[in-house]
Amino acid sequence: MTTKIQLRRDTSANWTSINPTLFSGEIGFETNTGKFKIGNGSSVWSDLSYFGGEVDLSTYLTISSASTTYLTQASASATYLAQSSASTTYLTQASASATYLAQSSATSPAYLPFVSGSYYKNPGANNSGISCNLNSTNFGHFYVGQTTSFDRIGCSTGTVTTAGAARLGIYTDSGGKPGTLVLDAGTVAYSTNNTAYLITINQSLTPGWYWLAHNMQSGSSLFFGSGGNQSSIQGVQRMFSTNTFTNMISGYEESSVTGAFPASASAAFSQTNGIVSAYLRAT
Repeated sequence: MTTKIQLRRDTSANWTSINPTLFSGEIGFETNTGKFKIGNGSSVWSDLSYFGGEVDLSTYLTISSASTTYLTQASASATYLAQSSASTTYLTQASASATYLAQSSATSPAYLPFVSGSYYKNPGANNSGISCNLNSTNFGHFYVGQTTSFDRIGCSTGTVTTAGAARLGIYTDSGGKPGTLVLDAGTVAYSTNNTAYLITINQSLTPGWYWLAHNMQSGSSLFFGSGGNQSSIQGVQRMFSTNTFTNMISGYEESSVTGAFPASASAAFSQTNGIVSAYLRAT
């Protein structure tokens, strides 16, 4: 025998308008909402609660709003992390680029490095017939591209008329002119034609311009140096006279310098188109 059980049912509007009292344990079902109530035998419909309780819409909306806020913040956080990751990648690439440039600069300098054991002199110094005045310091410009140590400073004679002594040294550059004394290497005694005379030194020079100094303090001789008409530039600028119709300027000359080199070159030195050139040996 088949048994059929049917719940008492109606629309929510009818339940509310009739407002019946359900028996204890009797179920009243709302056909249009899917909700139901269970009677207690004494309370009318409107006083009964739906089974499972009512859902507070405001609470739902609050939770929904909070969820939306969370999702928005989560999205913002994801965006931040993405941007942060991109920034980190950029910084890493920038750091790598800086490292590359530093290494490139270190391995590919814009100048020729000094070769250990080789001698170097100022540009254009290849003339053996330069005469100089007694007790006059000749200054020839000299560029150092990287910190370098030098162990010799010297000069070379041309034709020696009377044996004598020459003082050699190094000055800093001061606005394109000789500045302060770096090294007074002392003197060499010369006596023979076409001979190199050297003084042992231990001098380190940092990058920049310098002036190599030569002073014939006794005797008489021609020396190797730079003449104003020479065209050997060797990669750096040659000075030019204030008069475009005269020879190129090879350096500066300071007269009346006896004994040790002064701590600073005199502002009274003059331009000259022929200077005696000292030279250095790199270690």
